[in-house]
Amino acid sequence: MSKVPIVYYCMDCSFSNGNEHAKRCPKCGGVITYKRKDDSYRIRDGKYDVEKYWDFLPLQDSEKLVGSGNEPSPLVESLELEAKSLAGKVMLKDETKNYTNSCKDKMAIVALSQMNELGVKSFVVSSTGNVASALAFLLNKHKGIQMHCFIAKDFLPRHRYMDSPNIIMHLVDSKYDSAQEEALKFTNDNNLYHDGGYFSVAKRAGLAMAFLEAWEQSKLNFDYYFQACSSGMGALGVYEMTTKMMKASLIDKIPSLMCVQQDSCNPMVKAFLAGEKTILPEHIVENPTGIAKAILTGNPTVCYPSLYKVVTETKGSFISVSENEIKSAQKHLNNNEGVAATPDGATALAGFLKYAETHTDELKGKNVLINITG
Repeated sequence: MSKVPIVYYCMDCSFSNGNEHAKRCPKCGGVITYKRKDDSYRIRDGKYDVEKYWDFLPLQDSEKLVGSGNEPSPLVESLELEAKSLAGKVMLKDETKNYTNSCKDKMAIVALSQMNELGVKSFVVSSTGNVASALAFLLNKHKGIQMHCFIAKDFLPRHRYMDSPNIIMHLVDSKYDSAQEEALKFTNDNNLYHDGGYFSVAKRAGLAMAFLEAWEQSKLNFDYYFQACSSGMGALGVYEMTTKMMKASLIDKIPSLMCVQQDSCNPMVKAFLAGEKTILPEHIVENPTGIAKAILTGNPTVCYPSLYKVVTETKGSFISVSENEIKSAQKHLNNNEGVAATPDGATALAGFLKYAETHTDELKGKNVLINITG
C-alpha cells in the first residue's frame, strides 16, 4: 500500500504543520484532523477493514500494522423499525460481532498501528473497559508496545485480556473522570505518550470505519446517524470520514449526527438544550451512574465544543434516554433483530425510537444508520 503523506491540520483555525503529528492545535488548542496530501480516497480490495479503507486512515506504513484488521460486521435492515418510524431504510450496524464484541476493535488497530509508525514503545490510556480490552487483545500478540491502563475501581470487571506482561494496570479508587486525570498526570510525570482519547485522529478514524463499511454493504446515502455518546469521538470520526467519502464521490451529503446519552449522565444534552456551545459547571455530572457503563463520562468539557459544531452543522441533535428506554431497545434488539447488544449498544436505538416518536415527518422516507456499538 502506498505511503502518501498525511497532512494534519486544525478543524478550528486550519493551522497545519504538514506531516507533523499532533493531538491538539499548537496555536488555538483545537482538534487536529487529517487528510492525504493528494486528497484522493478509494476503497481497495481486501478481506480486512484496514487494507480496504487504507486511503481513509491516518496511516502510512503497512509494514507497521499491529494485527491484520477486522472482517466486516453485520449490517441488519429492520423492516419492523421502518414500518414503525415511516423512515426509508433503517439499518443496524452490529458491532457486537467484532473480536471483543464492540466497535473499539476497529479503533484499536488504527490507534496501535499509528503509535507503531511513530515509534511509541509505551503509552497511557484510561478506559471504561471496551477501549482497553480492544487494545489489550492486540497487545497480547504484539508485545513490543507497553500499555499503562488507568481503571476506576467500579469498571475493573469490564476490562479483559489484561494479563499480558506488557500491560500494566493502575487501579484508581474513584470514578472514571478521575482515572482520566490520573492517567494524564502519570503521562506528564513519566514523559510517556498518551493515547489521546477524543483527540486521537487514529482512534476516531478507526471507529468511523464502521460507517464506511455500512455504506459499502448497503450503498445507501444515510440521512441520519445515531450513536451512543460519551466523549463523542465516534460521532466526530464519522464527520471526518464522511467528508472524505464526499471527496471520493461515494456519498453526496454528511448525515445528521445524532448523539445519544442516558439521562443519568447527559452533560452534553444539558448544554445543547440550554443553547450552550461549551460545558458549564451546572452541566457536569460529578458522580455518574447508569446501566450504559461505557458512556459514563460526566465531564466532557474539552470534547463538547468541537462536537457541538459538527452536530449543529449537520442539523443533528443530542438526545437523552431513560434506563427503561434503553432496556426496551435492548429487548427489541435481542428478540426482534437477532442482535445481542449490551445496554451501551442499545442506547443508540433508544435514541432513535425516542426521536421517531416526535419527529415522524422529518424521518419519513429518510435513510437511517444506527450504530449498535457493543
